[in-house]
Amino acid sequence: MEEAGVRDHGTTREMPLTRFNRSESDALQELPVEQFDLVSAYRAKLHHDCHVVVDGRYYSAPGNLVGNMLDIYVGRRVVEIYNGTELVTTHTVVERKGGRATRMSHYPRHKREWLEKTPERCRELAHGIGDGCGRAVEELLSDRVQDRLSSVHSILRLEEQVGRDRLNAACRRALHYGDPRYVRVKTILDAGLEYLPLDDGDRAMPDSGDYLYARSAESFFAGNEVY
Repeated sequence: MEEAGVRDHGTTREMPLTRFNRSESDALQELPVEQFDLVSAYRAKLHHDCHVVVDGRYYSAPGNLVGNMLDIYVGRRVVEIYNGTELVTTHTVVERKGGRATRMSHYPRHKREWLEKTPERCRELAHGIGDGCGRAVEELLSDRVQDRLSSVHSILRLEEQVGRDRLNAACRRALHYGDPRYVRVKTILDAGLEYLPLDDGDRAMPDSGDYLYARSAESFFAGNEVY
């Protein structure tokens, strides 16, 4: 205003302030309402855990795109993930490296079950279906040697196909014959046997207590003893 703007410019040969007031001030536009968001662009592969890695941070995307190269645009507050020209998801920017932004809906159903349906949740759902289903799930999850969570998930999914009453009756029948595994419950339902009377004289298998492991799993890890 007092020095550079009122002396002749070496190129235009006129005072910059005079030029500004004559032809430039009227051409100025108002400042945008929102602050300009500087965006960084990345291209990354969607891994089998349904996440892309951007600058050490993990962002989920739909599982049906696993293996695809996706375009990721990271702004000041929001991350946008594109498959070609299609916006497939957005996330809030993760602040620290190693952090994760995950939407459970991005996982395939079988993966979501492992994350959402913990053993405790499975017990709760099973008892909500009925006493037969509850006892079957309790027995499967009480096995300290084998992980039977997958079988439990499969049993609980049967409710959608056959309803609570049939599933509960089938689990009760499977327990009666000493085998509450998914394959046995499914066989009973497929054959329509769940409502047949239970006859104690027809027990095809002994009680579970008759064929438990002679030693518990903990006995194999008790100190340095040699067996």
